[in-house]
Amino acid sequence: MSDDLHIEVHGTGRPLLLLAGLAMDVTLWYDLVPGLARNFQVIIHDPRGSGRTKADFENLSTGVMADDALAVMDRLGIERAHVLGFSMGGMTAQVLAAKHPERIDRLVLASSAASMGTAGMLAMRLVVKLFASRHCMAHSGAAMLPWLLGERGLKQESVVDSLSRRKYLPTLAGFSAQCEALGAHDGQHLLPHITAPTLCISGDQDVLIPPVRTRAMAKCLPDARFDDLPDCGHMCYLEAPDLFRQRVVNFLDAAPCSALKVLSYGL
Repeated sequence: MSDDLHIEVHGTGRPLLLLAGLAMDVTLWYDLVPGLARNFQVIIHDPRGSGRTKADFENLSTGVMADDALAVMDRLGIERAHVLGFSMGGMTAQVLAAKHPERIDRLVLASSAASMGTAGMLAMRLVVKLFASRHCMAHSGAAMLPWLLGERGLKQESVVDSLSRRKYLPTLAGFSAQCEALGAHDGQHLLPHITAPTLCISGDQDVLIPPVRTRAMAKCLPDARFDDLPDCGHMCYLEAPDLFRQRVVNFLDAAPCSALKVLSYGL
């Protein structure tokens, strides 16, 4: 099945698998990857319904996407890896880490939660309707920018352009399938089974998945800490790439997590 997935590998060192969010393709990682590739072998792929992946997305779920992530590791001969899941990718990572703990070293759940909140899913489904009526993901995605970016990000032309002017825009069918998979995810029962040391990280201005929900997820994990990034919205890794990378690398390179369940760097 991984033969139908578009996969890229950057750098050398300990494997770090990045799991993308809704409607993301590998190009949206490109600002972050070079810095991470100085420390790790970074593996990225287009999830079903996005980018250049050819695999079908009928009956798509975070479970199916977790199986794909495992297939990517198997295809590359990777027994264990650090995993960073962003937004929907964080929900996929929850399934992967709960069902296959022996394959995960350390886990980063960024701009994510155990499930999407009502307001976030309403926003996603409104974008689907706008996409269907306008037949253009570029226009529909632009309507999402206030949900995706904080004040600083909305004023950064380079960040806005990276989201608005993309080479590989999803189809309506692919985007809709990912939205339904996102809406159906409920990872609350998975969290107690995630044994990997985990960093839950969030932008402090995230309105799509507010940091209070990311913090609540951290409290339900056996070995987790919470970190918030100042002046960032949902796309915190794009809005503050250097700070995001620093926090992630420090965590992945750190000694075993403290016995404290939740540590907040941002407070």
